Amino acid sequence: NNMSSRTTNMVMISALVTTAVAGILWMQTQQQPSRDKSTRNEEKKKSLSMKELKERKTNNKKAEDEKNDKALELPEHLQRKLDKIKRREEKIPFLAAKSPPYDNIFMRDPQGQTLSTISQKKAKWYVDKKKLAKWVTPNTIQLTFEPKARTNDAYHITHKKNVCVACGVDGHVMRHYVVPYAYRSLMPSKYKSHLSHDIVILCPKCHLLCAQAYQERMKYFDDVLRTDPETAVVKIINFELSKIKSAAMALLNHKNKLPQNKTE
Repeated sequence: NNMSSRTTNMVMISALVTTAVAGILWMQTQQQPSRDKSTRNEEKKKSLSMKELKERKTNNKKAEDEKNDKALELPEHLQRKLDKIKRREEKIPFLAAKSPPYDNIFMRDPQGQTLSTISQKKAKWYVDKKKLAKWVTPNTIQLTFEPKARTNDAYHITHKKNVCVACGVDGHVMRHYVVPYAYRSLMPSKYKSHLSHDIVILCPKCHLLCAQAYQERMKYFDDVLRTDPETAVVKIINFELSKIKSAAMALLNHKNKLPQNKTE
């Protein structure tokens, strides 16, 4: 009897322990979803707060940049000048020479003496069209006849660099006529034909400076040397038409940048 009662007690204790463990596990499983939900809520709040903080920083940076831009805003006349310079620089690739001004093709006489440097186009004219020369090297032709005239000028037989003669920059360069066309066109033929000395290579910035300088010089000559005022070119300035032209050019080139009330 004692043995059976002891066995019964142990079975009951084991059952109670098993029930208690099962109850604890069940309670934990019931509490886990709520704990996970609260964790997710906290993470969501943290994520939102980080996003708000990031947006706040971005807005503060924008406000600071706008404040700095306003502080650095130039007077209207200076801003117009900067815009003009910017537009001019954008046009440089279109104004500059499309190919190197100097091809540096050496032309030699039948004895092999260098006569001058010429362009690729002129060399092809001698070789292909007139059959008066032949190619010796890719950058040298040799005449098949004895030329009548020769030059001792070192300028014509030296290799010429395709760089600005004023500042030395290469890249975008253009031809500049030392003698303005307004004067050159009135000169005798001997002063305006085959005179490559009068043509130099300048970058667009140096070309602009030279053009401004010789415009002032031309105006000075006109004021000092013109004896008959009636022969001067009459300039009639119509300010009304000038305004219309300026507005038309603004609409044509910068319509998308203008305020709507200005374009209507």
